[in-house]
Amino acid sequence: MTWTEIIKVQTNDRQVSQACLDYLAEFRREKTLVGRCRIQLYVDAGFSSQVMVRVVWDSLCPSGLTSHLAEVLIHELKAFGLVDHSSWKPI
Repeated sequence: MTWTEIIKVQTNDRQVSQACLDYLAEFRREKTLVGRCRIQLYVDAGFSSQVMVRVVWDSLCPSGLTSHLAEVLIHELKAFGLVDHSSWKPI
């Protein structure tokens, strides 16, 4: 069973967005848990100041609906702008 976490960041300009993406690219290289999750990065097609992280887990969804990895990311990404998190499971 897989489940997905989506973390969206609304930055205030393109430079902050790029700094956020640079941070996330480094985070992905360091923190990807081989065989447990995949971290994918996106930018909004219309607004370059919006960044999205998609973490796809190959495990059961925890009862708290937020992984430790996402908690760390949410805390760090607040330095770049507004952060929104949601968890999704297949039906």
